[in-house]
Amino acid sequence: VVALDNDKASVEACRRNIKFNGSVACSKVESHLADARVYMLTHPNEFDVVDLDPYGAPSVFLDSAVQS
Repeated sequence: VVALDNDKASVEACRRNIKFNGSVACSKVESHLADARVYMLTHPNEFDVVDLDPYGAPSVFLDSAVQS
């Protein structure tokens, strides 16, 4: 699982949550401070599934999600 956010506080909260959930989560979940659109376009073969849960309308992410 790749968790992406462009808000530093959200990424830190995600990283704390990963540590809180133990070694299984630590090995399977990674959190990055990044623009999800750019990340998806620069890692085109990394994803089998893209789950968008934006704060607001997801339309700005759809092109990148489909291309990745």
